[in-house]
This record gives sequence, structure tokens and C-alpha cells, in this order.
Amino acid sequence: MRDRDGLGLEEVYRLDFAESGRGYSLWRRGIVPGEIDFINFYGSDLWVTTQKHLHRIDVATGKVLERKDETLPKMFIKGTLGYSLFGSYYTVFDFEAGCMLCEERRDNFVYEGKEYSAEYTSLLLHEGIFYVSVRVSGIFFLAAFDVQTEEFVWHDLWGGWDIESVHIFGGRMIAHSYDEVRIYQRVYSCGVPRAEECEDRI
Repeated sequence: MRDRDGLGLEEVYRLDFAESGRGYSLWRRGIVPGEIDFINFYGSDLWVTTQKHLHRIDVATGKVLERKDETLPKMFIKGTLGYSLFGSYYTVFDFEAGCMLCEERRDNFVYEGKEYSAEYTSLLLHEGIFYVSVRVSGIFFLAAFDVQTEEFVWHDLWGGWDIESVHIFGGRMIAHSYDEVRIYQRVYSCGVPRAEECEDRI
């Protein structure tokens, strides 16, 4: 397909992970063809995660540069480091060095002084703060996680739908779920920015 000036796109490389990514599946109770779970980008490298392996690929040449016996979720990159809160795990990966710095279980979430089992979905990394959707016993929170202290610094109870996205424009933060949009304004407490829900809601 080309435009009126004769410009278009053509396929230059194709990488099939059906065989190279083959591995055992607990869900299907047997060996299954490779499936791509996540992709990440850093510089000119494409990082592809299959069931059991992590592949580093040069986008310019299509060559597989490296294959590791580990996996990466969808990462949010700041500098050379990628961060993720996914499922019940907190992951930090150094893309420059190509090594895992942290992969630990973080399945406890504190609400009103009590600990609950939780699962996370990463939404946005902004100024060192990770905004995540937190699922706790069928209800959801929007929470802010400081990647320096590795602690939650703020949260807001939403309801029965997970938060789909978070966007920051100036001093405002907008988040939405299946049936709701909330707009927050940034306020400061002891020099640390935190979010506060605006009175007006759409």
C-alpha cells in the first residue's frame, strides 16, 4: 500500500517465536508453541518476552543479540532503568546493562491500617512516581508508588472497575475507569507532591 507520492511500508524482517519460544504451560499442562507476552523498547533494541525467555533484538538488523532464561513484563522506563508493578511483583530492570536489579513479590497493600492481598497494573511513571491500579478483594484503588523509597505514598478508593489510564497535564491528573473519569489537582505536603480529587466531577 502506497500513498499518492509513492511512499509506503514494506516488511523487512519477520521473527517467528513459535519454536524458539516453545515451553511448558501450567495452564494447558503441556509443551506449547511460543507466544509473545510483552515487548519493550530501549534505544535501538527490542526486548521480546515469551513464556520462558527474554530476547534482545536489534531493530535495525532484525538480529537476535541475546536470549535469557527470564521474562519481563511491560516496563516503564526512566533513564536506563525500567520499572513495573504487575500482578503481584515489583520489577526493576537495567536495560543498559541488560540485567535484573529487582524482582520481588509485593502482594500486600495497606488500607486503613490493615494489610490485604493485592494485584497491580502499571499505568504511568511520572517524576519518579508510579501510578498503578490496585485490585483488592474485588475493589480497586488508584495508588502512587515512589520508586526511590519503594513505598506507596498515596491512594484513592475507586470501586468495582479497574482504572484504565492516568494522564498528567500541568498540575492536573486525569484517570478513568469503565464508567468514570476523575480529575485531580496536585497539592503539596511537606514538599512532596500528592494528588487531591477536585470537587467537580464529570
